[in-house]
Amino acid sequence: MRNHHVSSGRFFNEADMDGSASVCVLGAEMVKTLFPLDSPLGRDVRVGGGYYRVIGVMEPRSKVVKTEESQGGVQGAANQMFIPLETAKTRYGEVLVKQRSGSIEAENVQLHEVTVKVESREQVVPVADAIKAVLLHHHKKKDYDVIVPLELLKRAERTKTNF
Repeated sequence: MRNHHVSSGRFFNEADMDGSASVCVLGAEMVKTLFPLDSPLGRDVRVGGGYYRVIGVMEPRSKVVKTEESQGGVQGAANQMFIPLETAKTRYGEVLVKQRSGSIEAENVQLHEVTVKVESREQVVPVADAIKAVLLHHHKKKDYDVIVPLELLKRAERTKTNF
């Protein structure tokens, strides 16, 4: 979500995540479309055969981002609905199937990025070390990488000094 905040209601908590709760957080533009006159908090949104209780609304984004999928429309957090990761896995599985002009594509959907924000610059390295230790202990296959921007910046400064 990278510095995108909830304007009303709340975002997911641990119970929502662990319990595969049927809750959602709506982007600001999605609210205008689905609930133009009323507050969406506490209301239900139907997606396919499932219902999700609206627990929060994201702040509007000032920037419009265009992508290939949106075909020039508003894209990003403002025009989306978010559900807990475990809920998505339970309801929709981990295989995304796309049908395009006579062909079918299947892709195994995996978590591909986690961003961690810390309070101060001094906490960056210790928190990164703790994350590395947890991953090493709980995720036996080394199919991940931990990138610490502060370490990259220090490396670039050392390279600059050398030249």
